Amino acid sequence: MKIGLFTDSYHPKINGVITSVDSLKFGLEQLGHQVYIITGGKTKYPIEQNNILYLPSVDVSKWNLRMINPYTISNINAVRSLNLDIIHSHSELTVGLLANKVAKDYGIYKCHTAHTFYHDYRHYAFNNFLHLGDMTEKFMVENFCNSNCDDLIVPSEKMYSYLMKDFSIQKEPYIIKTGIYMPCSQKNQITREKLGLSEQDFILLYSGRLEKEKNIDFLIQCQKELNKIDLNIKLLLVGDGTYTNYLQMVSTNSKEIIMLGKLPYDQMAYCYQLADLTVTASTSETQGLSILESLYNEIPVLCINDSAFDYIVRDNYNGYLIKDKMDYINRALELKIDSTKMNQLRENCKKDKREYSSVQYAEEVEKVYQKKLTF
Repeated sequence: MKIGLFTDSYHPKINGVITSVDSLKFGLEQLGHQVYIITGGKTKYPIEQNNILYLPSVDVSKWNLRMINPYTISNINAVRSLNLDIIHSHSELTVGLLANKVAKDYGIYKCHTAHTFYHDYRHYAFNNFLHLGDMTEKFMVENFCNSNCDDLIVPSEKMYSYLMKDFSIQKEPYIIKTGIYMPCSQKNQITREKLGLSEQDFILLYSGRLEKEKNIDFLIQCQKELNKIDLNIKLLLVGDGTYTNYLQMVSTNSKEIIMLGKLPYDQMAYCYQLADLTVTASTSETQGLSILESLYNEIPVLCINDSAFDYIVRDNYNGYLIKDKMDYINRALELKIDSTKMNQLRENCKKDKREYSSVQYAEEVEKVYQKKLTF
């Protein structure tokens, strides 16, 4: 079958939606399907390269995406020329609107995955002046999750609850955990030696966007307390965002906080593998992809006890769900000295590795397609 995955954000940008789209594409291709990515690009006319259809667009760096005109004849015809059997949208902005229009106008089956917990992003709409953020959130979510899709997918229980409690959603969403596909480049591999880290250093890794809503202040404050006790515990921050300058300022005098900036995705597997634990205190996640990536790479996790994580992190099995700063600090110190416990956590991650794979993800999504279509 020919399947189109529609997204407003794609490489060279990096975020959770892109990771999810890449994983689904790879998994569906392994199952024998022909998969196209439809997204905005730096082009004056629609152009297809290596099963990626790039449409004329404007870069919106603040939101980490590109915006197209979803109603031009050239864009519509470019999508039509792919002869898609399935349209699967992954965003509620302009490329998503194009997916809605083509699916409706030409009677093509359409699935939508709701990735974003917009409640934490309403301030981007004029600081929610006159409740513009609230109204935008309601329109976007209900427009995509009701009449403009045949089936609806969410990546976690948290996203399910968000849709069903806060909006008038008429469809019952399928809960399908995103799988992980992590290509690895042999060039410029990240190592402890290159980062000036020793084998005695205990590495706590945060991977993701550097934004206020990610609660990275929590990690910084805990790190400073940890280093009053042990200078061999290091915090590695990988990512970029509007919070970067602030984080650089507050960590200036700390050699135990290392900011690597944004890395190519094909280097991230090496980044996880040099870590001892992956950490996060964010409560704005819908599925915690960095946590899934960590577990896929057999690295245990310390994360805040939030419903975005509690469906994948089993306390005292593949990591710990922490309550507060003191809990975080105590767990990090405990695991640094308890090699037996660390080995047990890693072994449990390894046992469940297939559960996080892109093929497993694609198989579950394919089952949703099959309910309406015959392959």
